[in-house]
Amino acid sequence: MKTKKNRVTLEREKSAQKMIKDPVLFATRVLGANLWDREAKILRSVQHYRRTAIKACHGVGKTFTLAQAVLWWLARYDDGIVLTIRLIWLVSHSSKCWRWIQVEAGRSIGIRSPTWLRGGRFTINAESGGTATNAARLIGCRVRGQFPDQSEKALIKLAWLERALERASKNPIGDDAPSLIAGVDVGGGEAETVVYLCASKPGQHQIIKMGARRGDDTRGEVIRFLAPYRKHLTNVRVDDIGIGHNFGLHLRDERFPVELVNVSLPSQGRPEWHENDPRKRFVNQQAQFYQTLADAFERDQIDGLTDDETIGQLADIMYETDSHGRMKIEPIENACHPGGAIA
Repeated sequence: MKTKKNRVTLEREKSAQKMIKDPVLFATRVLGANLWDREAKILRSVQHYRRTAIKACHGVGKTFTLAQAVLWWLARYDDGIVLTIRLIWLVSHSSKCWRWIQVEAGRSIGIRSPTWLRGGRFTINAESGGTATNAARLIGCRVRGQFPDQSEKALIKLAWLERALERASKNPIGDDAPSLIAGVDVGGGEAETVVYLCASKPGQHQIIKMGARRGDDTRGEVIRFLAPYRKHLTNVRVDDIGIGHNFGLHLRDERFPVELVNVSLPSQGRPEWHENDPRKRFVNQQAQFYQTLADAFERDQIDGLTDDETIGQLADIMYETDSHGRMKIEPIENACHPGGAIA
């Protein structure tokens, strides 16, 4: 004979089973999330389909929703496995990273060949700059093992960077060059201030040393970084935008040969160059300078590149064209700067 207490217990069990099977109910009632219709649609897609591609702009709740999906999946299935991947980093580093992820994932669950990856569910989070076709192709790459070397919109090709890395490992660069140039990208707070020390001669550029420091005021660290090379420095180029302006003036007061650079300004016009006129080709100096850098990498004119995070950041530089056919650089979100401390 069923008592009232037993009936209540059974009802609670049925309700709990219903919530654990439904990702939307799980997110709203168990996790306390307040979902809007598109977030609920994403969770339903993960529930019913093996592959889900999300195309949307920044800051609309994609990552938040996928976090709910991860927790629901692990709660729903006793043997559930969730592998999260930063898509941009993966595409930039080609199939090598995916093979490494497969091996590490296999080790983590005690199997030699993680074939479950081919049959599992995949959710690809695509920003508004991509297309549904691109997202589908990326999903196919993960399932079929056919990988693009890099995004089609990448300005600096990964093959060029790998050649530079190979040259640097075979021929280390010393710091005894008679003439040096430094570049300072000023950050603040959570953004790092990055310094590059380079030697240049016609047709060849060498990265001598690089460093990074995070903090509200990194002027002292940058000065100590540059001080041993003061006699050989012919130019210290400082990003003039925002806090970089006063930063550069401080270095100038310390008697460094500072050149303030504002890359947001339009390129200098050269009408006599006709179709190669920089003002017709580039939206601003940033795009022009990055194109010059890409050309140098393509021609194997840059040596001394040894920092993996710098290579990853360079490979993540994407370009696009405006309505006038001019090239511009896409904003780099969460860019990783070199991790070496400024000494």
